[in-house]
Amino acid sequence: MRKVATGVYEVSLPRRGVPVNAFMIAGDSLVLLDTGVPGRWRHLADAIRETGRNPAEIRQVGITHHHIDHVGSLAAVVEQTGAAVFAHPREAPILNGTVAPPVKVGRSLSSRVRIALSGRIGWTQAAPAKVDHEVEDGAEMAGTGLTVIHTPGHTAGHLAFLHSASGVLFVGDAAANVFGRLSGPIGNHDEDSSAMVASLVRLAQVDFDTACFGHGRSIHTGARRRLAELAERLSG
Repeated sequence: MRKVATGVYEVSLPRRGVPVNAFMIAGDSLVLLDTGVPGRWRHLADAIRETGRNPAEIRQVGITHHHIDHVGSLAAVVEQTGAAVFAHPREAPILNGTVAPPVKVGRSLSSRVRIALSGRIGWTQAAPAKVDHEVEDGAEMAGTGLTVIHTPGHTAGHLAFLHSASGVLFVGDAAANVFGRLSGPIGNHDEDSSAMVASLVRLAQVDFDTACFGHGRSIHTGARRRLAELAERLSG
């Protein structure tokens, strides 16, 4: 568990060598943003205890999108804590298990191979978990200080979250910062590439100091400027 800002923590939950992050905001209760790959509840719980808090304090979970590396442990978190789940209406039926996720189409041979392998080991859809609150752009997660920003592209219902009190923007998979390289979403597959770039342009206009990513290390200084540069490069 790494401290990002006051009351904000990042926990790494790697998947086959690829960095995957979840985040915790500690206040009167605990809020999680994403839950990592399947089978990571104990890892999450142990990381939370390192901060001196109890995993049973988790009351809300915000979900950026339905990909299994971000929601693989969601059902376990809900089962263990009873936390309420927040997601976009376009993601909710997939998370609930009533709709199958869209078929990923890789833009390169390597990405198509990774997608095929994930399907063979059953890593295409996480165990279903009830979405308690379907949230649209501009909604606030009550009592958390988080504002929802709809950022379609990587998936149709992808969300970013802004924590204004700490100046932290949780980017999800709208961008990545793997091995120190800021880029668009990793994996070389997006449901709508044009919408993904438009979402990055919009995020670059939000007021934040620090950016946290689903994949890669957080950027603590100059994050807004760097995201704006990425958006300009991809839209150029």
